[in-house]
Amino acid sequence: MRSTQTLGGYMKRANAIKTARINFRITTAENDWLISQAKTEGKSVAALLREIVLDDLRSTQRASAMENHILEFERRLVNTLHYLTKEMRRLNSTEQVTLSAIDIFLRTYLTHTPPIQEANREFARQEAKRRYDEIITAIHRGLSDDFGITEVARTFLTSEENEHEQP
Repeated sequence: MRSTQTLGGYMKRANAIKTARINFRITTAENDWLISQAKTEGKSVAALLREIVLDDLRSTQRASAMENHILEFERRLVNTLHYLTKEMRRLNSTEQVTLSAIDIFLRTYLTHTPPIQEANREFARQEAKRRYDEIITAIHRGLSDDFGITEVARTFLTSEENEHEQP
């Protein structure tokens, strides 16, 4: 006689369907209901039980699949929130660096730029407005034409150079 392992290996190679026998205890009332239900449906009690068990297994598998989808969605949601948190920290850090740079530029300007004489203030105000409008236009042109900041700087610096060349 063959050993159990050899027989199991043979059954796997032969693609034999394995069956399992399940024994359980039920009350007399449940047994009577099973017998009457089986007669009503024209099935044997074993076939009816098999159908009930398989339906239950399928519904459990569907619930398990839904649970897996929910868990996957929750995992993606947590990853997204983690990414957004990191991005917010990065933006906050970038904002702090930008504010520090502005602070340095303002301190340098206020420390090294002499006050404008009263007689030149109106001309300085007009000149500042013109230069401000030029840089805003250059920034707008750079953003709308998909140019980078280098294009904005080049446009602004070119207009500054042209201004100094004119007498």
